[in-house]
Amino acid sequence: MKRRRKIDPQHPGAVTGSLGMGPEIVLAHPNNKASHQIADILAHEQFPFKLIANLEELQTYLETTPCSTVIIDMDDLPVDRQLFRNLKRLLPKLNILALSSRTFHPELEEAMTRHIYACLNKPVDPEEMIYLLKSVYNAANLA
Repeated sequence: MKRRRKIDPQHPGAVTGSLGMGPEIVLAHPNNKASHQIADILAHEQFPFKLIANLEELQTYLETTPCSTVIIDMDDLPVDRQLFRNLKRLLPKLNILALSSRTFHPELEEAMTRHIYACLNKPVDPEEMIYLLKSVYNAANLA
């Protein structure tokens, strides 16, 4: 049986600041296999990112350290429409990428249409995620 590793805040890609590609990405995701996959994708593509395991820490972090993109796992974190509304109120230009294994979230319909930039299916397709992140960075750098 393979031993599960913990995501270390010192993950090779888990850095703050910019690596020349734009502002920081925050990955709000519990410590599990899927979060390792996403962290590895971000590190491989040299996107600067910060790992955050819960929504309370996310809110606190964003109040003091603005970023351009947040990736949130909607299956494994207790999200609701108020969370997305609050995040966009705090940072109006924030791009929210949601991750979910479900195709429909009736309780989050408003958030899906107004606040979430894109929703990716789980397991995440690395090419799709990279394409979306590069789109966000290109738009941010042109503004």
